[in-house]
Amino acid sequence: MPSDTYINQHTLHCAALAAGSAAEAAVQVVRGEAAHGAAIIRPPGHHAESNTAMGFCFFNNAAVAARAAQVAGAQRVLILDWDVHHGNGTQHIFEQDPSVLYVSLHRYDRGSFYPGTGASEEVGDGRGEGYTVNVPWDAGNMRNGDYMAAMQQVILPIAREFLPSLIIISAGFDAAEGDPIGGCLLTPDCFGAMTAQLMAVAPTVLLLEGGYNLSATATSTEACLRVLLGEQPTYPAACPSPFGWLAIQAAKKAHCRYWSCLAGAYPQLIGHQHSLQQQLRLAGAAGYGATAAAQQFEQDNNEEQEWENEEGEEYEAEEGYEVCERAGEETEGFEDNGVEGT
Repeated sequence: MPSDTYINQHTLHCAALAAGSAAEAAVQVVRGEAAHGAAIIRPPGHHAESNTAMGFCFFNNAAVAARAAQVAGAQRVLILDWDVHHGNGTQHIFEQDPSVLYVSLHRYDRGSFYPGTGASEEVGDGRGEGYTVNVPWDAGNMRNGDYMAAMQQVILPIAREFLPSLIIISAGFDAAEGDPIGGCLLTPDCFGAMTAQLMAVAPTVLLLEGGYNLSATATSTEACLRVLLGEQPTYPAACPSPFGWLAIQAAKKAHCRYWSCLAGAYPQLIGHQHSLQQQLRLAGAAGYGATAAAQQFEQDNNEEQEWENEEGEEYEAEEGYEVCERAGEETEGFEDNGVEGT
């Protein structure tokens, strides 16, 4: 048992109840007994590997629910993990399986944020190549606009093309504003809006993952449940910060060869030189990671040129894609926080 995971005489019983509840919620939705579902469960599960408990997780609840859903008749399952930590266990369990699409929005901090997995280049293996989608943030203080932009530009287009029979949300709320571990600034409105966007694609089941501010977790969970019960959400603007923009571009670059909805979506900078200058200016104004941003953009620029040479044509950048102008508001105080947890 890893030193970061605690166990007592009640752990096995509680973990089995959590996994069983997740499976039951998924099965009822697949059978049409409920339009959508939620399982408010503990312990969480997305760090648990097929043979290893870690990160406060014992059984991988989302994986158990996905397989139970498939036994009940779901052909394709999409798992969206918005916990601030990457779901290494869920990714590894399904990385060779094209019937389960795993998508994660998480802090990565160039591999220094727990558990250190989830780079954009991790796309799955074998028959499952292209069915793992990571949008890794390389900074803290990520906001609603970053998540909404990732949903709009990457996740929803892929989800619609995948055509899932069921969507499972690994709903960690440690990216919520006020969480002592996540270091991000999401509001309940953002979680509710993402839930509504997914419900428009397929029947949806929400499973509780991490969250270490009880008030923030409670209000965010409530926002999602209200939407699952039919209330209309408030949609924050899809306006990414500079480091959100970088992560979204990295995800597009990794997956434009696998998904027709992203074909031509990368490179983004051809014919848009001002975007590069704007990003570096904003990163510098924030006083965080300007050198890293410059290095990343130089690498992307070189790869874009190679892409153009290989394809023999220029791709036009997407229209209407902007980066937040409010550098001080959107990027001030980006922080590094590698505290482990789910």
